[in-house]
Amino acid sequence: MSVQFLLPKDEKSVILRGPVVGSMIVDMLRFTRWDSLDYLFIDLPPGTGDAPLVITHYLKPDGLIIVSTPQELAAFVVEKAIDFSKRTNSRIIGIIENMSYMICPHCNKRINMFKGDVMEKLCNKYNLNIIAKVPIDNEILNLSDNGMIEDLKKDYFKEVNI
Repeated sequence: MSVQFLLPKDEKSVILRGPVVGSMIVDMLRFTRWDSLDYLFIDLPPGTGDAPLVITHYLKPDGLIIVSTPQELAAFVVEKAIDFSKRTNSRIIGIIENMSYMICPHCNKRINMFKGDVMEKLCNKYNLNIIAKVPIDNEILNLSDNGMIEDLKKDYFKEVNI
């Protein structure tokens, strides 16, 4: 479900403030037919504002997963998300490191696009785990761009620790 589905054109932006954000999120959660779910993933922009606050209070999730790139600036935002989770009594399941690395198509060597140990240091500091390292990969990009990410091979992620 996405607010984007409610807009008349793809290029239109959504400009909402505090209470409207909260009521829209609650309405989407209440009035969307979810059927039976084992998991519900809610993709939020970085930050600790109204959207994550409404979700943690309304849903009271069993746990949160933080997704981040392995960059110093991103780690700064992740620390705020960790503090947010503590202050809202929300358990962090772990961190997914997105764009963690790529495999060279010519020599099959692993290449770290960013400083390689940023998220590991953060996990050690807060006693958290990296539960997956998602590479930059054409298969993921193509499937995602074509709305078919669920077709990704189940054994694709060899470093998943959930």
